Amino acid sequence: MSSTRFPGKILAPFSGRPMITRVLAQVSKAVPLDKVVVVTSQNISDDPLTAYLGSIGISVYRGSLENVFARYQDCLEQFPCDWVARVTADSPLWNPSVYSLMKDIFKDDGAVDVVTNVFPRTFPKGNSLEIVKASTLASVDVSKISQYFKEHVMPLFYSDPDKYKIVNIESSNGDQSNLDYCVDTMDDLRRLEDFQEASEGG
Repeated sequence: MSSTRFPGKILAPFSGRPMITRVLAQVSKAVPLDKVVVVTSQNISDDPLTAYLGSIGISVYRGSLENVFARYQDCLEQFPCDWVARVTADSPLWNPSVYSLMKDIFKDDGAVDVVTNVFPRTFPKGNSLEIVKASTLASVDVSKISQYFKEHVMPLFYSDPDKYKIVNIESSNGDQSNLDYCVDTMDDLRRLEDFQEASEGG
């Protein structure tokens, strides 16, 4: 909610409902909503988001605003699991088919640390999925990593591909990394609304 370019964007209306609702609807096509946790901050700016998610029955974890890596690790302690799948909340057009492409890899290969579609990216921005083994995520000593990695989480693993076993999925439609389906500004929101309406109309 504290986005500098578009404050409050997660609750901004997208096609008539809060954008986070649209993201959750897309994610629910891949995994049950009782397995979904919205990981946000303890900052007062995220109080409205937390209240809204509570009203619709979505689990929330609140942690450090600036140390997102620690926030993920702390969330994992409260909501234990074997794998953590990361979808960003500014991606209202996220396509659940990317999960289908990845799920057999991390389920069948216990040696994998990360399954991703952004290393390198060939999918559109806003259709990213990064799945990291929970034990790998928990093993990182956050006191020894840079502020950049604390804030952005997944680049830590990509920065040392010899240490971590990373499997990258490529788009079957060629390189689409130039396409942007993320909401960073109000203009993005309106652009993607128009795109969605045109797609449904077609």
